[in-house]
Amino acid sequence: MLEKLKDPNGGLSRAGKIVAALVVIVVIGTATAASRPTSQLPNTPQASTPQTLQQVQGEVDEQEPIVETKTITEDVPIPFEKTSVYDATLEQGKTSLKTSGANGMRKITYKITIVDGKETNKEKVSEAVALAPVTEVVALGAKVPAPAPKPIVAPAPQPSNCHASYTGACVPIASDVDCAGGTGNGPAYVAGPVTVIGPDVYDLDRDGNGVGCEG
Repeated sequence: MLEKLKDPNGGLSRAGKIVAALVVIVVIGTATAASRPTSQLPNTPQASTPQTLQQVQGEVDEQEPIVETKTITEDVPIPFEKTSVYDATLEQGKTSLKTSGANGMRKITYKITIVDGKETNKEKVSEAVALAPVTEVVALGAKVPAPAPKPIVAPAPQPSNCHASYTGACVPIASDVDCAGGTGNGPAYVAGPVTVIGPDVYDLDRDGNGVGCEG
């Protein structure tokens, strides 16, 4: 019977200790009763047996708790940050991802205290960054678009009897041309203003600003 009450380590389990104590008490009580004269045996049952059982139970219950400690390490993510920079090669209003963000990792070590199989305390022992986070970088366009080129307006073609050095008004081809309303004596006249685009053969642009017959 005692073989069944042994614990896995080869000793008696708690129930086994109680049974063994009972057996010892019964044997001692029997031997004591047998050694007494019949006249000395009490007429009432022994009252000490229940008290002795309580004492044995108390001894078993007063066993020291099993305390153990261990360390564990937890990985805690570190969120990455975001930032932006201006890019002069990127047109205004546009964005571009320059660097992708990535979370880091922090390792935290704890000391765990366990009493009778239950966790009773958790104490942080150390903390270290195992992997630094990578900041996300977004480029913002800062390039000012170039202004649209002005359309080139070709001068209106001159009639075949107009001098090619002038535009804006038809300067006739003659031996001499003067501004109409001026002091010149012709024989041909032109009502300005006219723009000089070639040699000023008739000296119509007296002030040299590129425009003749202004007044």
